[in-house]
Amino acid sequence: MKKIFLCVLSVLCVLFSFEKASPVVDPNTLEKIDPAFAEASSVLKGALSKDKNEFSPDKAIDGKWETAWAEGVKGPGVREWIRLVLARPETINRIAIIPGWAKNRVRWVNNPRVKRATISFSTGYAAPAQFEDHMAFQFVETHYDKPVTWVQITVDEVYPGKKFEDLCISEIELYR
Repeated sequence: MKKIFLCVLSVLCVLFSFEKASPVVDPNTLEKIDPAFAEASSVLKGALSKDKNEFSPDKAIDGKWETAWAEGVKGPGVREWIRLVLARPETINRIAIIPGWAKNRVRWVNNPRVKRATISFSTGYAAPAQFEDHMAFQFVETHYDKPVTWVQITVDEVYPGKKFEDLCISEIELYR
């Protein structure tokens, strides 16, 4: 009798835990918004090659994990920002960010990565965001339903780089 009770109790626990689980979002239902361009508070100038645009803000919206925007001020990039400007007003429901340089593991750990940031919109709305130290896309729900003309990510705290002080962001994607 005790075994039957435990079995029934286990089944009920599983059933109720599934009811409370948050719905899984199918990535195929998300509609990506392509920014018109990106701008930033500063840019690291061609440190690895003669290409002066090597670390431009547009590198964070080019769809390539191996490229990145890198800020260009002294220190690890706290208070630096990158802004994605839209071609027309859009409602942004989700932002995906690779908060470091994802070219390879060495680049990832050698350069600072975003730990905490403030996400601001052209309307004046702003919200904090936190990121884990993982070399992957990380999603932020905006909880904001008004059209905006730009989205800005301002760095509040970083995971320090082992070798360099140049904060990098490989990719930022916006979704309706």
